[in-house]
Amino acid sequence: MSLETTFCGRKIRSPFGAAALALSSPGAQNPKIYTDRILKFIEYGSGIASTFIIREESIKDYPKHKEPTYIWGRINRPEHNYLIAQADAEQIQGRIEVGLELTKILRERCPPDVLVQANVVVHTLEPKQWADHCKAFEDAGADLIELDVSCGADKPGVEPDVPYSWMEGMPAQYISDRPLVLAEIMKAITSVVKIPVGFKMSAETGWPRFLYIAKAAYEAGAKFVSCTNVHIGINGIDIYNRGKPDRDSAQLTKNQFGALVGCSGYAGMKQVAGIKLFVPELDLVGISGIRKPEDVVAYIMLGAQITEVCSGIMYYGGRFIKRVKYFLERFMKEQGYNSIDEMRGLALKEFELDSSKVDYGYGKKLAVTDEAKCTGCGFCVDSQCFASYLENGIAKVNSDECTGCGLCVWICPEEARSLVMREKPRRVGIKALDA
Repeated sequence: MSLETTFCGRKIRSPFGAAALALSSPGAQNPKIYTDRILKFIEYGSGIASTFIIREESIKDYPKHKEPTYIWGRINRPEHNYLIAQADAEQIQGRIEVGLELTKILRERCPPDVLVQANVVVHTLEPKQWADHCKAFEDAGADLIELDVSCGADKPGVEPDVPYSWMEGMPAQYISDRPLVLAEIMKAITSVVKIPVGFKMSAETGWPRFLYIAKAAYEAGAKFVSCTNVHIGINGIDIYNRGKPDRDSAQLTKNQFGALVGCSGYAGMKQVAGIKLFVPELDLVGISGIRKPEDVVAYIMLGAQITEVCSGIMYYGGRFIKRVKYFLERFMKEQGYNSIDEMRGLALKEFELDSSKVDYGYGKKLAVTDEAKCTGCGFCVDSQCFASYLENGIAKVNSDECTGCGLCVWICPEEARSLVMREKPRRVGIKALDA
């Protein structure tokens, strides 16, 4: 059994590592200090070493009287407490000379089976500036370049682009959501850079638009897509204090649109599955919403070549990577997998894009009530189900109306409903209104 895998044609020790992070404290911009942290992740088992986000400006252009940091808040939800990061984008991104030194040190100190990835951003739409920026990191020793064209803590876009009057005064679009612009930048970069180049998709790009963007990037020379950057959210509000930010979950006096951490897993997995099915030539990186080791397996089974952890590190620290390694080793042994490749894409075999070919079980199932559990709350009766009714305080089912859809099963607070196979399948169809 082996955790080894390949990414963009290179063999690496494992299919996981830390994602590129924003600068969070003054010490984080010190290349030697940051390298020590990354090397700890590698000690835990990482197969990829990412730099922090690196701008094209010099350190002398760093905002005066400011230092690298961002402010954290928490969005309280019954199912999970999501984190929200808010910052001045100029503060949380490294400068070029620091990033180049970091890249050199990482390549010198990382083992050969660990890829060094430079995460870069240029605040212009000029393709040549992007190409020059990326070439510098190739020369510094980077094995991969990831374009951060969808930073959730940044302003959406890099400069105004208002072809329509109704866009005036609105935030600019992310480059990752503008396929023609992204393609031109990707062409310029891949014409001068020989190492693999990819980009980070935005979680705000919906279906099926992200497929078009991935295809455009591939045709322009991209080798991989990272799925996905963070969703954009707002702080919780205190409805008893005139809508001010909830002081129990935020440190701010004013609300902001910020980067949600820990809630983008479904968006990332959707993008990985969709792109692997429609643009299979691209290697894929599963990133967002990895809060437990099982999420790494899910991304791989949906077609991801590797995964990069951000949420898990934010919540549990770098040792989360060690948890992922131990879990994968145990999981593969228990499930009988000898290699990562044996797991990759398994879930895609269970996809059917033509809904007419899916057996939904129409007419074969029937909802039934466990009367010992039913409290007569009426949730099922008040929902959109027209087969449920109350009789003597118990929810009953009209078997002639029930299609076995399962809605009542999933919404019942007492778990008093279940689906069973009918003894005789119900005739499927609808009578004409004048019949």
